[in-house]
This record gives sequence, C-alpha cells and structure tokens, in this order.
Amino acid sequence: MLLKNKFEYILNKHDTAIVFTLLILFHAIGNYFWWKINTPITPIGISSYHLQGALIKDFLFVYAPLCAWIMKGMFYIFGTTYYDLQIIFINYLFFITGLFFIYKLGTEIGNELTGKIAMMLLSITPSFYLISRFYGHQDWHIMTPLIINIYCLIKTKQFTNTKWSIMYGISI
Repeated sequence: MLLKNKFEYILNKHDTAIVFTLLILFHAIGNYFWWKINTPITPIGISSYHLQGALIKDFLFVYAPLCAWIMKGMFYIFGTTYYDLQIIFINYLFFITGLFFIYKLGTEIGNELTGKIAMMLLSITPSFYLISRFYGHQDWHIMTPLIINIYCLIKTKQFTNTKWSIMYGISI
C-alpha cells in the first residue's frame, strides 16, 4: 500500500515530464527509422537551392529562410558528411521547443491539464509530425517561433509586465 501511494505521488508530481519525455522518445524513434529508410534526404524546389548554398563554403545568402542559416552553421561545425542527419536533428530541436512552449502556452491560458492536452494534440498533428522530417518547409521552421511569440504576448499581461514585453518585442 505504501509503495502504491509512493508511485502515485511520483506519477502525479512528475506526470508532465513523463508525458513530455514519452512524446520526445516516440518522435526520436520515428525519426531514427525515417532516417534509416530515407537516406539521403533530397530537397526539391527552392529549398534545394538554399541547401546547396549552405553546402558551399563561402556562399552568402541574401534572402534565405532560418533553416538555411542554421544548416550553414551546422555544416561549419560538424561537416557535411551526415547532412541528412543534421537536418533531422535541427527539425527535432524545433519539435522539442515547440512542444515545450505549447505546453507553457496551455498552462498560461488554462491549467496544467490544458497544457498537457495541447502538447499531446500538437505532437500528433500530421503537419507538425511529418513535416518535421523534411528539409526546406518554411512553415515548419516558423511554427515554433510563432508559438514562442504568442506565449510571450500572453505573458505581457496587456504590456504591463516589462520583462515579457521586451521578450515579445525580441520574438517578433
């Protein structure tokens, strides 16, 4: 009986972290199998131009999306051998950050249960889950900053909180 109460206490105290960790692990395992089956990733359209620009050493972008700039930095640090794994890793970081801030947004608007439900629903949304595996979808890389922007806007409390008002201004 004491063990059952201890387990329930741990589960109730840390259930958000458990749900967050399970969602992240599920997505990580799915990304691993996706990478093994679909290597290498071949971008098409304008995104292939941006990937080529990121691969060229002294190429300077003029109007490139955020992903191209991040990939240029990743190629500079880690090289270009496993560029497809780096693409999935960057998208995975966007996924984790988006889940965290959608949880924070849900808890700010409602309560902790609202945040958990929002986090779970966002993680199984096809656009959030599937597009995270491709390179060059600008919508994917703008969703997470947009979620952060909305969270900062709500935290400003109608621009009475100076710290969050500055954070909102930076996030725009």
